[in-house]
Parts: sequence; C-alpha cells; structure tokens
Amino acid sequence: MPQFLERFPEVGDGGGFYKGLMTAMIELGALIGALNQGWIADKVSRKYSIVAASIVFIIGGVLQTAAVNYAMLTFARFFGGLGVGMLSAVAPLYIAEISPPEIRGTLLVLEELSIVTGIVIAFWTSYGTLYIQSEWSWRLPFLIQIIPALVLGVGIVFLPFSPRWLCSKDRDDDALAALSKLRQLPPTDHRIQREWFDIRAEVALHAEISAERHPHLQERTVGNRIKLEIVGWVDLFKKGCWRRTFVGSGLMFFQQVRFTSPPTRKQLTFCLVRGYQRSHLLFADALQNHGPRVQYAAHHVWCAQLRPARGCSQLSLEHGPHWPSSLAPLG
Repeated sequence: MPQFLERFPEVGDGGGFYKGLMTAMIELGALIGALNQGWIADKVSRKYSIVAASIVFIIGGVLQTAAVNYAMLTFARFFGGLGVGMLSAVAPLYIAEISPPEIRGTLLVLEELSIVTGIVIAFWTSYGTLYIQSEWSWRLPFLIQIIPALVLGVGIVFLPFSPRWLCSKDRDDDALAALSKLRQLPPTDHRIQREWFDIRAEVALHAEISAERHPHLQERTVGNRIKLEIVGWVDLFKKGCWRRTFVGSGLMFFQQVRFTSPPTRKQLTFCLVRGYQRSHLLFADALQNHGPRVQYAAHHVWCAQLRPARGCSQLSLEHGPHWPSSLAPLG
C-alpha cells in the first residue's frame, strides 16, 4: 500500500529491521500478556479479565488506527499484542470451566476454529481495502479489528462467573447458582448437584496439593501469592510433569514455527523488488494462507472428541491415586 509507505517510510526499501521490529512487537506483547493473565484471572475472575483484555486490545486498535509515525505504530502494536496474549490465555480457560464435560473439547475447538476464520477474514479484508485511495486503505483494517473486541467485551458481561473460580473463592452458593444458570436446570437437580460437588472436590484437591508441595507459602499475603505464581510455573518443569509440558508447548511452538511462512515472506519481498503488482501478491498470499489454515481448523475439529479423554488421563497421571475417577476434567 503506497499510502502506508508514505506515512511510514522506515519500512520501505532497505527497512528490513524496522519492518521486522514492527511485526515482532505484537508477538512480544502477546507473550507478556499471556504470561501475566494467569494471576489476573485468579484475582479478578475469568469474566472480568476478559473484559480487561478486550479493553487493552481496543485501546491498541485505536492507537494503531490513529498512528501518525513509526514509533506510535510500533508501540500501538505492542499494546494491542498485550490484549491478544491475555485473551489467548483466558478465553480457553473460561470456556473449559463453564462448558459441560461431554462437549468441552468441541467448544474449545470451536474457539480455535473462530481464530483461524478470523485470520482468513483479515487477509481478505486487507486485500479488499487495497484500492482505497487514501490512508484508510491501511487504517480501516486496524479499525475493523476493534468491532469483535467490542462485542466480546460487552457480551461477556451478561455471562455468569466461572463456577470453579467461585468455588476457589469460597463462594459455593454463588457457584451453584451460576452452574444452574449455565445448565438451565434448577439447583436441586441431581445433575447440577453432582457437578457442583465434583467442582468443589477438585478445588479442594488442588488446594491440598498446593499445601503439600508449598506449605510455607499458604499464608495469604501479597508476597506469598507472587511466590506461588512463580513456583507454579517452575512445577511445570519438574519430574513427573516436564514431559507433558514439553508435549503441550511443543505442539503449539512447532505449529507456529512452520517452514512455509518465512519463504513466503521472502518470496513476497523478492517479487516486489522485481516489479510485480502488490495487489496480485497480496491476493496470492491470501490464497496461500487460506488453504493450510482451513486444513488446520479441520484437523482440530477432527480431534475434538479426543480432548475430553486426553484431559482426564492427564489429570489422572498428574495426581495418581489422589485424583477421583468420578471428577470431570477442569470441573
């Protein structure tokens, strides 16, 4: 887009470093946002942490839309990345904790499918705004991304709190009411009572395990909470858990660090130097990314029925005989 290069000449010809930095800042923000979302979700609830993440993302989108120089755009992408990382961490957690065990995997896959669909729409949106003869050719895509965040931030307010989070805060009666609302059944229904008991038992089990592993950090102080958050991350790499940690993180790592995207970007730059039309290359890039992402989404849909069983087996392996076989994974 020539209007974009006129506004940000730093990313033009010979600006490889600045182009890479601008692109990488959103990933850096996402990393920081995801790493910090755990304690935020535990502190203020999954529901309000989604609201906070949506606000951060919207502010980042506004700053990107209004960017007037390279420094402002780079900072805006970092700030927007914070919201992306926060939402990427807390949205699956909230879905898992409010969904019925029998369709939990399917709902989590639908979240992944929505992400992939959004990426495809973003490619075609950029192609569609290419011919606008003003700076709105690049400002409009930044502006459009705010709309889903607004819908999410407002819509989540009308949903109940996570029953598991309520139980972790000793609000068992509120958890029962939230569970009844989610399942559209009266609180006295035996299915609601059983799931409520399972959630409370799971929360108590996790508290007991934490007390056994870190008895000196159980006093409710700010310092102990920070230390518990740190040792919780360290526990992921201890004996008995590090293999599952590397399997889970490795799958996501190699899904992102695939060997098709870097050559595509290099080919794109090479063709631009050789004089090919930007519109043709952007169109080709959208097509090239469309196919693999649809296949990736289809793969996740196919695996949907495997997730509940996999989650249950992981919890059984982690807690051994202490994990009741009657409890649903993630409560």
